[in-house]
Amino acid sequence: MKAESGLIRSIRKWDLIAVTLNAVIGAGIFGLPSKVFAIAGVYSLPLFVLCAIFAAMIVLCFAEVGSRFTETGGPYLYAREAFGPATGFAIGWLMWIARITAYAANSSIMLSYLALFSPAVDKGPIRATIVCGITAILASINICGVRDVAVTANILTFGKLAPLALLIVGGLCYLDPRSSRSAPRLLPPHPMPYRQSRSGRDSFESEGAPDPTSGVSASFRSDWCNRSPVRTG
Repeated sequence: MKAESGLIRSIRKWDLIAVTLNAVIGAGIFGLPSKVFAIAGVYSLPLFVLCAIFAAMIVLCFAEVGSRFTETGGPYLYAREAFGPATGFAIGWLMWIARITAYAANSSIMLSYLALFSPAVDKGPIRATIVCGITAILASINICGVRDVAVTANILTFGKLAPLALLIVGGLCYLDPRSSRSAPRLLPPHPMPYRQSRSGRDSFESEGAPDPTSGVSASFRSDWCNRSPVRTG
């Protein structure tokens, strides 16, 4: 009797959920929100929700397509069957490049966080040693077997979700309901403070600052400088 050969299906349902969460929730979630908030302000919150909706659409598309195949291969398999071998080959290489660059970005972000406690870890041979050591550990776990990979993914997923949950709970304690009653208005920049010089020409109080009204007509300069302050309250 010939023994059946194939992949070992040792990943359970919750293991698969943990692997998916670990893939979706990357290291960028710990560094990106502050940069987005610095650019968009309070509008960053609905922007993240909008991005989550778009990401959910992509996930639903992958779930629908994945339910139609029993073979392994992921996006490579889907592209090959739908558009031919050439497209599948390109998608396969793009997936590999995306994984490599994502791992490099995650390693860089991790070391930048560690540098907050010890700046030496983000420089020179120490940085390279830490990256190589982590890579060797992850490679050895993959060599040990699929079950070990699933357990490690579960631990890493918990390690990501736990601090995020603490940040959410802690942030809710510092929310001010009064600050969300009205969104801030986008106002034009207020002109720099100026004073009237003895020669009759308007000059700005900031020494060494360029005159933004230079090169424009006298009527426009007078109108610009005599504007009343914009009230923000």
